[in-house]
Amino acid sequence: MSHKFLSNIEGNIAVTSALLIVPIMLSIGSAVDYTGYSRKQSQLKNAVDAAILSIGNDALQKTNGELTVDAKEFLKANLAPEDYNAISSVALQVLDDRTRFRLVADSSYDTAFMRIAGYNQLDYQVASTINLSGGDFEVVMVLDSTNSMSLDGKMGALKSAANDFVDDLSVFNANQPRVKMGVVPFSDYVNVGTSQRGASWLNVPADTSENICQMVTPVISRSGCTTQTYYNDGVPYTAETCTNVEYGPAEEQCGTVKSTWHGCVGSRPNPLNIEDRSYGTRVPGIQNISCGTQLTSLTTSASQLKSAINSLTPNRNTYIPAGLTWGLRVLSPQTPFTGGASHSNTDVSKVLILMSDGENVASISSSEPSKHDGSDANAANQVTLDLCDEIKDLEITVYTIGFGSAIPTATQQMLEQCSTDGTNYYAAADAQQLSGAFDAIAKEITALYLSE
Repeated sequence: MSHKFLSNIEGNIAVTSALLIVPIMLSIGSAVDYTGYSRKQSQLKNAVDAAILSIGNDALQKTNGELTVDAKEFLKANLAPEDYNAISSVALQVLDDRTRFRLVADSSYDTAFMRIAGYNQLDYQVASTINLSGGDFEVVMVLDSTNSMSLDGKMGALKSAANDFVDDLSVFNANQPRVKMGVVPFSDYVNVGTSQRGASWLNVPADTSENICQMVTPVISRSGCTTQTYYNDGVPYTAETCTNVEYGPAEEQCGTVKSTWHGCVGSRPNPLNIEDRSYGTRVPGIQNISCGTQLTSLTTSASQLKSAINSLTPNRNTYIPAGLTWGLRVLSPQTPFTGGASHSNTDVSKVLILMSDGENVASISSSEPSKHDGSDANAANQVTLDLCDEIKDLEITVYTIGFGSAIPTATQQMLEQCSTDGTNYYAAADAQQLSGAFDAIAKEITALYLSE
């Protein structure tokens, strides 16, 4: 080799550059491959997070195999075909006595530049874990069962949605009792059940039956009669109105007059009409009124809850505070019902769901405050809001549902204001939306959360 060649600097640089070009290209290419690898890994992690959340609400109802199939179908539907086909395995792990579920997916990234160094693909694994919402739950459904619920198939829609809600929450009792629920049907009164007669918190007059005679003037003729349409809690009915009525001479009529308690209760004096305390001032039983299905206090029995729901019958007028009052009492740890946990127990989440299809029609009577046969809707609305505040002050989460397409705007606003933070209100114009509202509430109550 000549001295001239060895001393040629340009030649040395060329040789050195040729030797360095491969590692330089490999380094740049590796960075490109790693960027693509990281992007694909992140995309799969996001998809696995979403997949386990999508199957989480069925975690206690389906087998592990069914849940795994559901997860794979979710990934297939939400990933590009090449990304889904790159997955080599999907596995569901059940942890901590079915309170945690972990979804694991293995995949690989096909390299471009790193093949030069013999790395044709980079393997990776992603995983996501959900915890079923911790603690226990106490939930009461305060359900409108007034006359207006007889219209447009609304009562049937309510029964279907409420039964599904019971099913959705009851699955969390599969391993241990975690969810207790109650049902409070309401109209202008609430039925606490005739078995409560004699309870220390209740004041019910004795049933009576006596023969009473009185003078009456019988109608002997009518004229100028027309049929008029009237409304009972939004339900139309007809009655005859006459301009001329002729009465005969007064005569004595006698008959048996009964006074009977059917389980319906009214209001205590203000402010105890909205407060859950001081039951030395007893709840008044109201005679000679039938106010629908008896309430069901907190229970884990799905069959008992469904029986109560399926027994709902439309009747009487709307007075929302009646339902709210007893919804609060069902969740209470004290008299009248003692099935609720202490309000200070942070391991138990308390929830009240109010469903109504219309505005307040009845109100507290001005002459007999224990009765709800007044007609001051504004006063009834104010009592409704006062009760909602009382309930929320006890850290009870309130959801409200306005059912039907004819609810006045003011009533919708009241229900929205009644809900926790004003954000837990659902407007359900029809049966499908009502079912969706109950389903959304069930999912929120038993919310799942990712832990990795």
